[in-house]
Amino acid sequence: MVYVFLIVIGIIAGFASGLFGIGGGIIIVPAFYFIFKYFGLPIDQVMRLAVGTSLAVMIFSSLSSFSGHLKYKNIIWKIVLNSLAGIAIGIVLGAVTSDFINGEIVAIIFSLFLLFTAAKITFQLIVEHKKGNPEKVYCSEMKKSHLGVFGFILGYVSTLLGIGGGSIAIPYFLHNNIEPKKIAGTTASYTVIVSIIGTSSYLILGFGAVHDISYTIGYIYLPALFCMVPPCLIFARIGAKIANHAPEKLLKILLIILIAFAGVKMLFA
Repeated sequence: MVYVFLIVIGIIAGFASGLFGIGGGIIIVPAFYFIFKYFGLPIDQVMRLAVGTSLAVMIFSSLSSFSGHLKYKNIIWKIVLNSLAGIAIGIVLGAVTSDFINGEIVAIIFSLFLLFTAAKITFQLIVEHKKGNPEKVYCSEMKKSHLGVFGFILGYVSTLLGIGGGSIAIPYFLHNNIEPKKIAGTTASYTVIVSIIGTSSYLILGFGAVHDISYTIGYIYLPALFCMVPPCLIFARIGAKIANHAPEKLLKILLIILIAFAGVKMLFA
């Protein structure tokens, strides 16, 4: 029954990955957290395993989502390239930090981060409704130095919490009036970078730390990975296709509901 639940979560996470460009971590990490606790895995390692396995799943879901957005030309490459160095440094430091912080503390930080993100997007939606739809601008008005700092924060927080970076990038890009389908495509490219480097970091840091837990490689729990990947691959492409045609306001409202629900469930677990 638990593995059926993992498949269902994989469908939802994959669809959300393609629809919003978020990588699915805001869904996958809470799901893994509850399931790993149910399995009776060591409580001090549950959050690290949830984060590491989430990043591993996102390698596959983000590549599927990325290819879909690449087809529809939804990626702003100038933004990605200008923030790349900051992202790489942040990812490595985030993974190292996670090895020294209590897993329960990371879980609380993660849930509060989700609630903050939901509140911020809600506020931006209200402001946009009052002002009307602003003219969309692109990275010509986004300073390279700002993107470097933004990239570092995105890489650090994403790897620490096991998310793809969309929860950070989306509010930032909305603030800069970039249209949602371009946000989804650009954040999908971030998720590819975060998931590959982040997974590698958790593989290395977890060697020897979880040797007493079966079916693990580093901080990656293989049964959960294998259940999640196939549905994520299929539904990420579907989500990316829908994102190219869905109304902007509807995408934002759905994202707010998704993030707020995950944050509340995890905070009061």
